[in-house]
Amino acid sequence: MHVSGQKVSLLAGADIEAFRLVTMGAADNTVIAATNDGAPLFGATEFKVDNGNAATVQVGGILRVKAGGVIARGTSVTAGAAGVAVAADPAAGANAWAVGFALATAASDDEIPVLYAPHVIHGEA
Repeated sequence: MHVSGQKVSLLAGADIEAFRLVTMGAADNTVIAATNDGAPLFGATEFKVDNGNAATVQVGGILRVKAGGVIARGTSVTAGAAGVAVAADPAAGANAWAVGFALATAASDDEIPVLYAPHVIHGEA
Protein backbone atom coordinates (compact mmCIF):
# COMPACT_ATOMS: atom_id res chain seq x y z
CA MET A 1 0.00 0.00 0.00
CA HIS A 2 1.32 3.45 -0.92
CA VAL A 3 -0.05 6.62 0.73
CA SER A 4 0.35 10.08 -0.82
CA GLY A 5 -1.57 12.98 0.74
CA GLN A 6 -5.25 12.15 0.50
CA LYS A 7 -4.75 9.31 -1.97
CA VAL A 8 -3.79 5.71 -1.40
CA SER A 9 -2.70 3.03 -3.84
CA LEU A 10 -4.33 -0.37 -3.30
CA LEU A 11 -4.83 -3.42 -5.50
CA ALA A 12 -8.08 -3.71 -7.40
CA GLY A 13 -9.91 -6.91 -6.42
CA ALA A 14 -11.94 -6.65 -9.66
CA ASP A 15 -12.17 -4.31 -12.67
CA ILE A 16 -13.25 -0.83 -11.50
CA GLU A 17 -14.26 2.15 -13.65
CA ALA A 18 -12.97 5.68 -13.01
CA PHE A 19 -14.69 7.90 -10.43
CA ARG A 20 -16.43 4.98 -8.70
CA LEU A 21 -17.00 4.53 -4.98
CA VAL A 22 -15.09 1.62 -3.50
CA THR A 23 -15.15 -0.57 -0.43
CA MET A 24 -12.53 -2.93 0.95
CA GLY A 25 -12.03 -6.16 -1.01
CA ALA A 26 -11.85 -9.71 0.34
CA ALA A 27 -8.04 -9.70 0.62
CA ASP A 28 -5.86 -7.27 2.57
CA ASN A 29 -4.91 -4.07 0.70
CA THR A 30 -7.58 -4.54 -2.00
CA VAL A 31 -10.63 -2.54 -3.03
CA ILE A 32 -13.67 -3.34 -5.14
CA ALA A 33 -16.47 -1.21 -6.55
CA ALA A 34 -19.13 -0.68 -3.90
CA THR A 35 -22.53 -1.93 -5.04
CA ASN A 36 -24.87 -0.66 -2.31
CA ASP A 37 -25.04 1.24 0.98
CA GLY A 38 -24.48 -1.85 3.16
CA ALA A 39 -20.72 -1.55 3.73
CA PRO A 40 -18.32 1.24 4.68
CA LEU A 41 -17.24 3.29 1.67
CA PHE A 42 -13.49 3.79 1.49
CA GLY A 43 -13.18 6.49 -1.19
CA ALA A 44 -13.33 6.86 -4.98
CA THR A 45 -11.12 5.69 -7.82
CA GLU A 46 -9.34 8.29 -9.91
CA PHE A 47 -8.83 6.12 -12.97
CA LYS A 48 -10.18 2.94 -14.57
CA VAL A 49 -8.25 -0.03 -13.22
CA ASP A 50 -8.14 -3.71 -14.13
CA ASN A 51 -8.32 -6.53 -11.61
CA GLY A 52 -4.99 -7.04 -9.83
CA ASN A 53 -3.51 -3.67 -10.80
CA ALA A 54 -2.83 -0.71 -8.53
CA ALA A 55 -5.87 1.52 -7.97
CA THR A 56 -5.37 5.15 -6.95
CA VAL A 57 -8.15 5.87 -4.45
CA GLN A 58 -9.07 9.33 -3.15
CA VAL A 59 -9.59 8.96 0.61
CA GLY A 60 -10.08 12.54 1.72
CA GLY A 61 -10.92 16.08 0.66
CA ILE A 62 -13.15 16.46 -2.39
CA LEU A 63 -13.90 13.24 -4.26
CA ARG A 64 -14.86 13.22 -7.93
CA VAL A 65 -17.58 10.61 -8.54
CA LYS A 66 -19.90 9.45 -11.33
CA ALA A 67 -23.57 9.97 -10.47
CA GLY A 68 -25.99 7.07 -10.98
CA GLY A 69 -29.11 9.22 -10.71
CA VAL A 70 -30.33 12.63 -9.63
CA ILE A 71 -28.50 13.93 -6.55
CA ALA A 72 -29.35 17.28 -4.95
CA ARG A 73 -26.57 19.52 -3.64
CA GLY A 74 -26.03 18.91 0.08
CA THR A 75 -27.46 15.37 -0.01
CA SER A 76 -25.65 12.47 1.64
CA VAL A 77 -24.11 10.28 -1.07
CA THR A 78 -23.82 6.48 -1.03
CA ALA A 79 -23.06 3.74 -3.56
CA GLY A 80 -25.35 2.28 -6.18
CA ALA A 81 -24.68 -0.43 -8.75
CA ALA A 82 -21.07 -0.69 -9.98
CA GLY A 83 -19.90 2.04 -7.57
CA VAL A 84 -21.84 4.98 -9.00
CA ALA A 85 -22.94 7.66 -6.53
CA VAL A 86 -26.60 7.89 -5.54
CA ALA A 87 -28.55 9.88 -2.95
CA ALA A 88 -28.62 8.05 0.38
CA ASP A 89 -32.20 7.15 1.28
CA PRO A 90 -32.33 4.19 3.67
CA ALA A 91 -35.61 2.40 4.32
CA ALA A 92 -37.32 2.92 7.68
CA GLY A 93 -35.26 1.29 10.41
CA ALA A 94 -32.32 0.53 8.10
CA ASN A 95 -28.84 2.03 8.08
CA ALA A 96 -26.96 3.33 5.04
CA TRP A 97 -23.24 4.02 4.81
CA ALA A 98 -22.56 7.36 3.11
CA VAL A 99 -19.23 8.59 1.78
CA GLY A 100 -19.99 12.31 2.15
CA PHE A 101 -22.09 15.20 0.85
CA ALA A 102 -22.75 16.30 -2.76
CA LEU A 103 -21.31 19.75 -3.45
CA ALA A 104 -23.30 20.16 -6.67
CA THR A 105 -26.61 18.97 -8.08
CA ALA A 106 -26.20 16.09 -10.53
CA ALA A 107 -28.10 14.11 -13.11
CA SER A 108 -27.29 10.52 -14.00
CA ASP A 109 -23.82 10.13 -15.59
CA ASP A 110 -22.60 13.55 -14.37
CA GLU A 111 -19.25 13.67 -12.58
CA ILE A 112 -19.72 15.62 -9.36
CA PRO A 113 -17.67 16.78 -6.39
CA VAL A 114 -18.43 15.12 -3.06
CA LEU A 115 -17.02 16.30 0.26
CA TYR A 116 -15.45 13.21 1.87
CA ALA A 117 -17.18 12.86 5.24
CA PRO A 118 -18.06 9.20 5.89
CA HIS A 119 -21.13 8.69 8.06
CA VAL A 120 -24.07 6.36 8.66
CA ILE A 121 -27.69 7.44 8.12
CA HIS A 122 -30.57 5.75 9.93
CA GLY A 123 -33.85 5.57 8.01
CA GLU A 124 -36.69 7.18 9.91
CA ALA A 125 -39.92 5.29 10.51
